Amino acid sequence: RFGREGKPGESSGELQQHGTLGWTYNEMDFGQYSPSTRQSLAAWEKANAKKDIKLDLELVTAVLDHICRNEAEGAVLVFMTGWDDISKLHEQLQSHPVLGNRHQVRLMPLHGSMPTANQQAIFARPPPGVRKVVLTTNIAETSITIDDIAYV
Repeated sequence: RFGREGKPGESSGELQQHGTLGWTYNEMDFGQYSPSTRQSLAAWEKANAKKDIKLDLELVTAVLDHICRNEAEGAVLVFMTGWDDISKLHEQLQSHPVLGNRHQVRLMPLHGSMPTANQQAIFARPPPGVRKVVLTTNIAETSITIDDIAYV
């Protein structure tokens, strides 16, 4: 869970715009995780506050490429910090030889500002041999269930 904009410490479905990656760490919201995970998240937030961390779209692309080439069937859910990052990644993936091939991968951006009809499309299963990749914010974490997701 992430703090509500202007009210750190409160859980909500919205990301607080803070630092480079757009979220803040809140100890209370991560209490169910191990101490080492909480320590990693706190370190991430500290670096984020200094703007030392940038979203590495090349790394995200490499991970998706690996999944699509080497892992068993199943849809992939990629959490992004907002529409700008979703758009940038979507554009980058469309130019990739595997991830941009519509016969192999169905790229599906999802954001709350999109028309309902576009949002509904993510629930459809792709044809056999085609992997669905959903690029979204945390709207897909608590608000909906996409039943064919195998990788997050």
